[in-house]
Amino acid sequence: MTEQARRLAPKRETLRELFAKSGNECAFPGCCNRIIDADGNLVGQLCHIEAAEAGGERFNVKMSNEERRGYDNLLLLCYHHHVVTNDVGSFPVSRMRQMKADHELRFARVDEKLLGRASREILDEEQKTRFSPAVTLAGFLGEECEDEYARETRKQLDKFFDKLRRIPRLTRQVFVVMVKRSRRGPGFFSREVTWPELRQVLECNYSSQEEAEEDLWARTEMLNQYGFCSGDYNDHYRRYQFQIHSIFKEWDGWEHLMEYCEQKGLSLDSIMVDLRLDLLD
Repeated sequence: MTEQARRLAPKRETLRELFAKSGNECAFPGCCNRIIDADGNLVGQLCHIEAAEAGGERFNVKMSNEERRGYDNLLLLCYHHHVVTNDVGSFPVSRMRQMKADHELRFARVDEKLLGRASREILDEEQKTRFSPAVTLAGFLGEECEDEYARETRKQLDKFFDKLRRIPRLTRQVFVVMVKRSRRGPGFFSREVTWPELRQVLECNYSSQEEAEEDLWARTEMLNQYGFCSGDYNDHYRRYQFQIHSIFKEWDGWEHLMEYCEQKGLSLDSIMVDLRLDLLD
């Protein structure tokens, strides 16, 4: 028996994937309208290819409610092209699905090109970067540097920086900016930074806004893949933001690390970008 059609909100992981693969642009061919503006406001619209409810455009009675809210049935459009694609005769299901696939493929190719360039950079980085590991962490941990807690802290720190040294120097620099600009999140160990803020701070390093968008998306995606951060769409504030993952399991290492750098007159870049963990001894 076919279930009664009812509108279900998309899952958070579905929204994350949609925004990540959208390039922050309307999926309609040739349209460059933003989905999220420079202030972090959602100005685009989440659209169903086959309608969520009976009476909507391209409604498919054989679809389940879960399928209707699934990733394959959703795309992001600006308001104008959401209205345009309501013309079912001109925009049947097949054309809408092709539009979504072509749009995501365009940005996938950009990511592959950028990540390919980054991969060559990673190899160069591993050959030329001098990694200076911490030995005692006496400066960072103080008098507690010799107990079991300190040994576990060193183990977690070594694991974290072993991953960090594998990514390109420029990506590490982007990560430092994310950390510095981050604020306490709702969770005890979480820190957050918005995509518009990150882009605006770093845009001056690129020749155009488009170049900044493409390169920064690729670098934040790499940071996400390595487990340093994760992206999420905040329904309350209607903006895309990143959660910075803590170095340590039991406490907010970032706040402590930034306080330590300030007290010692050190730059966070020296530790995170130049990989000078010996400065924590």
